[in-house]
Amino acid sequence: MSNLQERLFCISKREGTSPGNNSGVRTSEDEYRKKTVRERRVTKELRDLQSRQNSDSDPSFTVDLVNGNLFQWEVKLFKVDRDSDFGKDMEHFGVSHVLLQLSFPENFPFSPPLMTIQSPTIKNSFFMDCGIVRLEILNPQWWTPAYTVEAIIMQFAACLAKSNARIQQVRKEERAENSFWIFFEYYFKHGLEID
Repeated sequence: MSNLQERLFCISKREGTSPGNNSGVRTSEDEYRKKTVRERRVTKELRDLQSRQNSDSDPSFTVDLVNGNLFQWEVKLFKVDRDSDFGKDMEHFGVSHVLLQLSFPENFPFSPPLMTIQSPTIKNSFFMDCGIVRLEILNPQWWTPAYTVEAIIMQFAACLAKSNARIQQVRKEERAENSFWIFFEYYFKHGLEID
């Protein structure tokens, strides 16, 4: 390799283009390296879950991005044990799904995501505080990067069925007022962004 070729190679590596490629287009390998661990892991999990939900005619849950944000997910949990008190409440109140939001912090997968319940309002449960889900596997002390989003969602569904969780009919304004300061404090304590 000549001195000029070496220089071009070094410049192209620094600028993220391949030698001889004057288009400025990054190669897929360079793009992959540029992505953070968080971005790669969240992208893989989203791709796997959406692939599964698209192939299943009756999925237990679905996932979508909130406003196109890769790090904010909306999860609709459709299946909870129908024989449980919570499952009976879902049927009684005509609730088709539990709407959750997952927020992935900057240091995910080394820290757990924040899971919140958007609807319905749930009462008498030992693992929630004004919509913030308090599962043991979401506790930073017990969290391990080996946990998947699917495992978290399925654990949540099992806890709804096995606990004394019940659906409570509450006005949205009342819930928002009660939850605002708890969310505000939690988000800033854990360094999460509020959109």
